[in-house]
Amino acid sequence: MIQYGPSAKKRSVTIGTVIELTLRDARARATKHKLDIREGGDPRKRILEAKAALAQAVTVEQLVQDFIDVKIRSGNWGKAHAGEATRRLGKHIVPAFGHREPAEISKRDVNRLQIRMGETAGPVEANRVRSLLHHFLEWAREEAHFPEDRRNPAAVSRTSAVKPYRETSRDRWLLKEEAPGLFMAADRVAAEIGDPYLAGLVRLLLLTGLRKSELIARTWADVDLKARTLSVPPEHKSRRPHTVFLSAYALEVLRSLPRSPLSDAPLFPNPRTGRARKDFKKAWRRVRTEAGLTGDANLTVHDLRRTSGSWLVQADVPKDVIRRILQHTRGDVTDIYMRLDDPTLRDAMETLGNLVRSLDPAASRESSAKFA
Repeated sequence: MIQYGPSAKKRSVTIGTVIELTLRDARARATKHKLDIREGGDPRKRILEAKAALAQAVTVEQLVQDFIDVKIRSGNWGKAHAGEATRRLGKHIVPAFGHREPAEISKRDVNRLQIRMGETAGPVEANRVRSLLHHFLEWAREEAHFPEDRRNPAAVSRTSAVKPYRETSRDRWLLKEEAPGLFMAADRVAAEIGDPYLAGLVRLLLLTGLRKSELIARTWADVDLKARTLSVPPEHKSRRPHTVFLSAYALEVLRSLPRSPLSDAPLFPNPRTGRARKDFKKAWRRVRTEAGLTGDANLTVHDLRRTSGSWLVQADVPKDVIRRILQHTRGDVTDIYMRLDDPTLRDAMETLGNLVRSLDPAASRESSAKFA
């Protein structure tokens, strides 16, 4: 605590508890209060006013949409990130804390949520939700819906009893001997479920190295067959406009897809509705099962992007070129990206295209019937 004022009218302000604050932090806050007092301020009055404002606070559920809107408008979140954050807020944070005011959430509540999620949703999702809750509460603090002088209950310190789970980076990619089976499985499942776009989608994920969300959101307006490019706007994870140079084989795959007369029609529409699809989880599970890529050999859609990078490494393509293709932006290589010329990137994509063609049993057929 800190006491101030004349002896007859001494006032006191609670700085925090020994559980929440280190001695260094407590002294820093006390110094801040003393400076405020010397300048004629009244810390206790300010805290009481803040508490009065918090008394009119709204619930977490009422604040969530404002939080999402602010993050999107500020450019902090791209489209894909906003989608994931919205899903996590709606599926985990609102059910757990939606009926409470932000100031009512305790560290114990956050720890229990993390432990429960670690058991049900997995450690990675538990870590992401805790981090998102931390960002939400910091935003609520800026909006005067969370006490200014209280530690964020979702924060993690050296002395925290419950820390984020350890995460092991995944290093699975498609082995070259597994590729023919995957392509044939994609062809069979596409025919069985009546989806003329599925097999091409699987191949183009490998041929472009794009993220799933980036590729399935593309329309024919993004494709320039003459220039052999596919444009990706800066609304995805990299937040930068990205031009994908298409190999000869990628062009063959694109030309095999049924095409709408509308110039802005989606490349991979839902075959039942004709509208852009958001995902293809069910179809992918069938393809993966058909190809025998489950269990210990489990292959995710994102592993196809990792495969593109791995195969380029095996083909002796320079790492800076691979980073540029996969849009792995790091500050120390940004200038190198800018110096890479188009022929260098085109050659790398052609190398990848030739490799995929050599592994694809359908490559020897007529292109018009290749992915039917």
